[in-house]
Amino acid sequence: MQPGALLVGQAPATAAGVAAAVGDRDTLDLLAALVEADSLATGPSAWGSWKAGLVAQLVDLTAAVLSGQPRPGVGAATIGPEQEALLRAGQRQLLADGGRVTVAAPDRRGLLATVAGVLTLHGVTIRSAATISDPATNMALLRFEVSPAFDRLPDWDRVEADLDAALDARIVLAELLERREQHYARYRRAASAAAPEVRVAIDNSASAVATVVEVRTVDRGPVLYDLANAVADAGLTITSALINTLGAEVIDVFYVQTLAGGQVTDPGAQRQLLAALEAAL
Repeated sequence: MQPGALLVGQAPATAAGVAAAVGDRDTLDLLAALVEADSLATGPSAWGSWKAGLVAQLVDLTAAVLSGQPRPGVGAATIGPEQEALLRAGQRQLLADGGRVTVAAPDRRGLLATVAGVLTLHGVTIRSAATISDPATNMALLRFEVSPAFDRLPDWDRVEADLDAALDARIVLAELLERREQHYARYRRAASAAAPEVRVAIDNSASAVATVVEVRTVDRGPVLYDLANAVADAGLTITSALINTLGAEVIDVFYVQTLAGGQVTDPGAQRQLLAALEAAL
């Protein structure tokens, strides 16, 4: 699986918009090369395998649109035999391969928040996340692209033990994260002279079956945990998430559905979601 492949098919409207803007394959390839060159010139944190994979994925999807090929449907990302076996096993499991982490667990609302919180607790920066629910087994598969917040990735056996404890309510994750944030906040320096913009936007035009929510806010450790919890508290589910950190700012994009599996179209539900997310910030 290529970096960023978790989101294949998640934004066909984005590929269509890029295709309309660039017009032809030569311009698309030129822009892709310019993005890489500009990012590399900015510094090592601005370009890596994860971001390269996302750009390559968008280029492939846009090229398909330009050539007249059918666009993949939302949620078209597939899973391999190993991941299918995890679902069929019907038990909690955590598998880590470098910066790629897969978690299988019985499906429940708020699962993404709990897993994200445990990863944050162990000093892991989440770059992207996606979830797959399997009604036949009542299992969920969560897949992450991660990097160490400090010098190395954690002991995954300890991470799995804490995940079990959090899901079984043997530890209070919110309290542990708050303590961790208070501790490291003392050593954190401002990464920009001006405070980053804080904004929440809800869009039903970028996807045919999910509501896209973009959150821009100040970078801090448990932000994904807090936002995912807010979505769960609003009675909604996250089908995928794209997490990006730009200096002192994080830009998180969530694909959100109702429990029935559709977009959030009710104005009252949208207001509730907006209020929940803003309160989490």
